[in-house]
Amino acid sequence: MLTIITIGKVKDKNCLQLIEMYKQRIKLFTKIKTIEIKDEKDKQKETQNVLKHLNNGFIIVLDEHGKLMSSYELSNCIKDKINNSVEIIFIIGNYYGIDERVKQKAQLILSLSKMTFPHEIAQLILTEQIYRAFTILKGLPYHKD
Repeated sequence: MLTIITIGKVKDKNCLQLIEMYKQRIKLFTKIKTIEIKDEKDKQKETQNVLKHLNNGFIIVLDEHGKLMSSYELSNCIKDKINNSVEIIFIIGNYYGIDERVKQKAQLILSLSKMTFPHEIAQLILTEQIYRAFTILKGLPYHKD
């Protein structure tokens, strides 16, 4: 099971359509859900809303200062957790980033790039990379070496 927690809604219809396309493809391999946390002026409340969705899963926070991984490395990380029936929870912040209390709960701080992306684009890249990870694991021709 995969969960993507994102602060803020995806407003761009084209971006949302692509995210949904990749989520449908991922569903061929595992369950996936998205939890959208409302952007709050009160950052304490926003952080509490994120924290209440965290459980004993493997928590991955996306942050530009996190660890860079190849698609193969991400696929192996996903394989390890899924083989051990561990839920993977990805967290994508808004333009303020992720509160330190949330980062402290993470087992992995992951960077999609050294560049900064809007949360909508980060979610699109993440869902594509999750799909790519499953195609690597299943030996499907989507990923080219």
